[in-house]
Parts: sequence; C-alpha cells; structure tokens
Amino acid sequence: MMRCAFVVVLATLATASQAGAQPTFDIVHAFGRGPTTPEGAMVETADGRLYGTTRSGGAFDGGTIFMVQRGADGSLPITLVHSFGGGSDGRQPRTGLILVDGALYGTTYFGGAHDYGTLFKMTLDGTFTAIHSFDGTVSAPDLVALNTVPTSGARGSKIEPGSSDVP
Repeated sequence: MMRCAFVVVLATLATASQAGAQPTFDIVHAFGRGPTTPEGAMVETADGRLYGTTRSGGAFDGGTIFMVQRGADGSLPITLVHSFGGGSDGRQPRTGLILVDGALYGTTYFGGAHDYGTLFKMTLDGTFTAIHSFDGTVSAPDLVALNTVPTSGARGSKIEPGSSDVP
C-alpha cells in the first residue's frame, strides 16, 4: 500500500496542473524491481529534479537515493544516484530527504560505526558523505523526520518524550 501512495504523490508532483483545474494522476513508476519500498518525503530542487529514497534495493540491497527529472520527451525516468552498502554510509534510509544550502540530508535506520544508523549529506553532483554515526544514545530509528530551522540548519524530531531535537 505504501508503494501505491508514493506513486500517486510522485505523479501529483510531476504532473503540471493549471490553477483551478482538477489534478490528473498517472502512474509514472511502479517500484518492484531495482529500488523498492520508497519511504519518506521527496524533495524538489530549484532545477525541478525530485529526489527520494527507498529502504531496499540498489546494488547492495541497502536502499537508494534516486532522482526523477522530466525528459525532453515528457517522460519521467528514475535515475539511481546512490546505493547504500550498509557500512559507514548506512542502510535503509527512512526519514526522507531535506534540502539545505544546495545539499540533500537524510538518515539511515541501520549501518554506520555502531549499526544504529547514520546522518548523511549528498551534494547535487552526487558526492555522498556520512556525517554522523548514531551510537545508540539517540539512534536513527528514533527519528521520524528531518526538518530545517532557519537559524541553525538541519535538525531532527525524536519520538521519545523529554528530548525533542537532535543537534
């Protein structure tokens, strides 16, 4: 069911609609082979590209970051831009992506130095960097979303009461 909801959201974002017109829905990609199980929010860059994550699939079956860009013929091909390997880069991204200062940020559920997940950054040219390995004090599975705070950059919301932010 998650897959169907994701496809509809992608189609809604990718289909141009005029003010007051009823939106149309087209399936632009059905995840089933290659990257699978899309999760989290997608983000749109200034040039109209959409980026998202899947928690499985890719070269190492640890999830992916993918990009959708409208082709000259109107098609919406999906391009794999990173495959998570489960080591220092993490595996199973689940919080979606945010865009901060021209770079994408997200978290993985597992992997990193302690296998509690990672916080990562990927520039729009595809340069990937794991910038933090969670150690269990606060772990990526506790995070439900990343968001931006105008004065202090990226922050994450945590599920557990008593601790609302992850610096």
